[in-house]
Amino acid sequence: MRVGTWNLEGRWSSAHAAFMEQADCDVWLLSIVQDAFALVNGATARSEPRGDDVAWSAVWSSAGLEAIEATHPAVACAQVGEMLVCSSVLPWRHAAPYSDDDGDSVVSITRAAIDGVREALAGEHDVIWGGGWNHGLHERENVGTLTGRRGILALIDELGLQTPTARLPNSIAGIFSTDHIAVPARWEVEDARRLIAESGGRRLTDNDAYVVETLVEVASAT
Repeated sequence: MRVGTWNLEGRWSSAHAAFMEQADCDVWLLSIVQDAFALVNGATARSEPRGDDVAWSAVWSSAGLEAIEATHPAVACAQVGEMLVCSSVLPWRHAAPYSDDDGDSVVSITRAAIDGVREALAGEHDVIWGGGWNHGLHERENVGTLTGRRGILALIDELGLQTPTARLPNSIAGIFSTDHIAVPARWEVEDARRLIAESGGRRLTDNDAYVVETLVEVASAT
């Protein structure tokens, strides 16, 4: 199974579709997704809207999926075969004006978002969680908060996951990825890599995409 994540930044065009189709992922964990987003075949589950014509997060699966009711406005969750798959946008340092959560600090709204993911993924099943976490998981924290990072790492441990994207480079030179893919710790990961988000020498978004290749096969949701 090949799992990808990408912050689309509310953009969509035939070039974006071609980039994603070339990546040939079985599952995508997406952030800031236009309503116009569509890939051939497969199915999409979206979070609540961020604004007009844009959702905070989305899950796409080539094998189909069954959308699960949202536990947080920025969380999209779906059942794919026997797995639960979740994409979420977590707050960054200056995210408070954009958040629907009650709270007077980025720490409190980050805690609320992580709790929403925890609620969505509770139970006995394999879990894939990823998306625009807005936190590095290695070395210096440049976008989120150290408290937020600790909360993310605690949930990763609680869910029995590994995060192969933790030490992949960011599109910003000198820092590590803040977009992530977490899969069960017992799964064998064959490859994890960054895909430069370009087409014809031009950037498609400021954020690069990330792909994790596992030796697990994707099962149909139907």
